[in-house]
Amino acid sequence: MTVTDLQDPPAAFDDHGYEHLARFSNGVSLWYRGHYSETDRHIAAVNGGLIGHFLWDRVSGRVSAVHVHPSFRRRGLATQMLNMAVALSASDGVPPPARSDNMSSDGAAWADSVTEGADDDQ
Repeated sequence: MTVTDLQDPPAAFDDHGYEHLARFSNGVSLWYRGHYSETDRHIAAVNGGLIGHFLWDRVSGRVSAVHVHPSFRRRGLATQMLNMAVALSASDGVPPPARSDNMSSDGAAWADSVTEGADDDQ
């Protein structure tokens, strides 16, 4: 995915404290809300409607939810949201997203795929 010019945000996100992060050439926009709940941070993926989200704890970094609509899976969207969450956490000086202990089999397979080689860099 490549980033293109940002377009006007949908009012539903703009009116609820979300920051528009990026719009990609495939039409997907990423939105961020740092205080989604008392402890959670939230990234939403939008393409004419909500197509995915990434939710993580701003204190522990623990990921509590990653979801991508079936029609948009296997296009790197979950990984793009993870990468954005890592960058946001670093810029805010809080723990980065950390793997959950409670995942679906698809979630575990995705988490394994994005962490392969991470130990090699240390």
